[in-house]
Amino acid sequence: RAASHGNYIPALQRVQEVLGREQSASAQLLVVFLSDGAPSDHIERACLHGFQVWQDDVNGPIKPNGKSALINCPLAPGGQCRTAVQKAVKEDCTTLVRTLGDLFGRDRLYLTT
Repeated sequence: RAASHGNYIPALQRVQEVLGREQSASAQLLVVFLSDGAPSDHIERACLHGFQVWQDDVNGPIKPNGKSALINCPLAPGGQCRTAVQKAVKEDCTTLVRTLGDLFGRDRLYLTT
């Protein structure tokens, strides 16, 4: 069971840094994330309006399950900013994975969660 947040973006950047010297080698590269399969980078990221919409609203109501409600962006109703932040993180992760594949060869790199 996951115990804390797993941020993929800094991990993927570190993979590129550490494995960079393998770029010209003929080795196969295996990268494994021990994770629940979903990046948590969105937790710390602010929306385009500057609000961290995935953080607990310490001044907001407590939900029936005992957890705090999340911060709402007052400039985008209906959770639009939460969706946009998640989409941006997914796009950033995808770009980094594609970059790794381009650097090392998509036939040489295997990445799994």
